[in-house]
Amino acid sequence: MSTTKNTTSMRGQDTPGEAWPELTRSTKTIVVVDLVESVRLMQLDEAGVIDRWRRFVHEVRSQVLPSLEGRMVKSLGDGMLLEFETVPSGAAAALEIQRRLSARQPRAAHEVPLQLRIGMHHCVVVHDELDIYGSGVNLAARLTTLAQPGDIVVSPEVREQLLDGIDAGIEDMGECWLKSLSEPIRAWRLRPAAQPAGSGGSLSLDRTELRASVAVLPLRTLAGEQPQLMLGEFVAEELTAGLSRVPYLAVISSLSTATLRQRVLPVADIARSLGTRYLVQGSCALLDAQLRIHVQLVDSHSQAVVWAGSATGGMAELLQGQSTAIAELSSQLAQALVGAEALLADTRPLPALESYTLLFGAIAKLHRLSPDAFADARRMLEHLAERHPRSPIPKAWLGKWHVMRIGQGWSPDPADDGRQAAWQTGNALDLHPEHPLSLTLDGFVAGYVRKDFATAEQRYDMALQANPNESLAWLFKSAMLGYRESTAEAISCADRAMSLSPLDPMRYYYEHFSALARLLAGEYGEAIRLGQKSLQGNRTHASTLRVLVMAQALDGQIDAARACAAQLRSIEPQLTVSSFQARYPGQRQGQVDRLSYALALAGIPP
Repeated sequence: MSTTKNTTSMRGQDTPGEAWPELTRSTKTIVVVDLVESVRLMQLDEAGVIDRWRRFVHEVRSQVLPSLEGRMVKSLGDGMLLEFETVPSGAAAALEIQRRLSARQPRAAHEVPLQLRIGMHHCVVVHDELDIYGSGVNLAARLTTLAQPGDIVVSPEVREQLLDGIDAGIEDMGECWLKSLSEPIRAWRLRPAAQPAGSGGSLSLDRTELRASVAVLPLRTLAGEQPQLMLGEFVAEELTAGLSRVPYLAVISSLSTATLRQRVLPVADIARSLGTRYLVQGSCALLDAQLRIHVQLVDSHSQAVVWAGSATGGMAELLQGQSTAIAELSSQLAQALVGAEALLADTRPLPALESYTLLFGAIAKLHRLSPDAFADARRMLEHLAERHPRSPIPKAWLGKWHVMRIGQGWSPDPADDGRQAAWQTGNALDLHPEHPLSLTLDGFVAGYVRKDFATAEQRYDMALQANPNESLAWLFKSAMLGYRESTAEAISCADRAMSLSPLDPMRYYYEHFSALARLLAGEYGEAIRLGQKSLQGNRTHASTLRVLVMAQALDGQIDAARACAAQLRSIEPQLTVSSFQARYPGQRQGQVDRLSYALALAGIPP
């Protein structure tokens, strides 16, 4: 709120030498309360009406206004003039005043119920310590004449700052004529917001949605040396943009969440109004050009904080869209959300799980790469496929499950797993021939299992034509190009995939393929670096361990390669050089010989 003081004092002619109160201008929400038919009521029972009115005014002053930061400018014999800092607080007060009075029953048979009409406007007013002045105050009073007993009528300036169904139920009254105005004014009637169905329990979300929903609320801006009032909304927009790059998430637009600024609402009500389950809320502060951000991820079902974290970064980076603090928090939020859904999938029976919980849990278990979790992932995907027989997504992921089973060396019959993988991705494409993920995974099956690079390339190109940002298509295409020894293109595609999915909770998987591209290009040092980084995310990924063993051996780090090979053999005990050659997708003999030689150097048996 901006307040400007008058530069001069006024001197009253009737009080020589005494300065008049200084005038200030500020933007306020004005609420005018009028007692209906006050003259008639006074004639019927003057003493009783005065007593009841005084008691009610005291209740408003002592119980309603303090919690909403309202001020009673003055109380009249048949009305009240109130002011508030914000429109939502003024609307909440008007609704509460009407509710309280309507709940008051006459104490005697002869008493007539009191009823109110309320008008409300948001405008610049002139005020001193005694009163407020201006055309906006007059307009608020005029709006009461449009109200029926028990009504609240508001101006366009009020309406545009209220959320229908959250702040109030809002009814358009159309163009209305008011006394002394030359043109009609648009007016709206406020009612109490309807109580959402099932408001006392958990949200009833769409069980067909296969992405978890999340909304980033405007962050509170903590006062520093130079308070930045809009900084919280700007940071929320950047976090929203970051999370929107995670394919597993349905992220609510910042245009929707920005409407909740200055609202103090229960978590369940906010989530219900936005149609989301998870909320991100928090605060930020700017001190000496350093931005400090603290956020929490809240599950609106349980109202529990799933994760909380902080980050610090430069304000200049934020303005340039290159904030490391935002990237760090976005990544951690995405991983925490996937982890929360995976935990739910671990602790609740399958039929009770939301569809996106099943998918998140299955993907997390798939990449956990322990035999038990891997088996659970298949069971969950099959359950999801039964629940959504017309969706290609669970079938496509089942295809990937069979390929990963081969890649981990866990398949008792690689040929049969290959057929199962092709059958699942083929079914997915039958349902949706242009589905990017299904095209991508069908290409992966064609290239990795059948070594049919022509079909694989066609599928990847079709997927990228449908969605140029399908990061897995770029990732798997990099491997195909590497097997063909188009290593420069392979590295480019791997880098493209990494840039498109910087926040993916399965980041290790992207780093693995990037390490593979460097290995095949002969960049062994970079392959080692990326392989070790991938292992930090998942130490049981056999494919990453194989890449790292080969890169270390070819780089001359034989002892390190042998140690890594021992770890690999604990996961894939049946691995031999000949079994590797049999399933390796690359068909260039020189490439196969070089990699086989590296495995032998590391101590892998023939």
